[in-house]
Amino acid sequence: MLPPVTLVPDCRVNAYAWMDLELFPYAIDRHHRLVRPFAFWFFSGAYYLPNWMEYWIRRFGRRPALPPELAAVVGWQGESPYRIAPPTQEELAARAGNLPSVKRRWRLASIFGLALWVVLPLFFVGVVVSNW
Repeated sequence: MLPPVTLVPDCRVNAYAWMDLELFPYAIDRHHRLVRPFAFWFFSGAYYLPNWMEYWIRRFGRRPALPPELAAVVGWQGESPYRIAPPTQEELAARAGNLPSVKRRWRLASIFGLALWVVLPLFFVGVVVSNW
């Protein structure tokens, strides 16, 4: 028997809930609480731009159709062998965009990421230019 799986939120519905569970599964539990805060804050800031680029590609990137013979092979016939773990109340609220802690955490991560990717490089460029 295979272990139960949790459903990953659709990135088109709520990007924050998707990024929590897809990009940071080691740092955030199923109740959308931080279990490894340093890892989350470091990687959400250091990979701020790549995280949003991945979200953009998943949301707007083209997905070509599979060739018919490949689609026939990968098409699942029958019942799924995976049991699906029922979502927690926090997961449901996060998927709907109604969990304030997720919004607050990603707002802070956005400020940290923008500071790291925009303000800090501009500051360094300003220092270099002013010393010329």
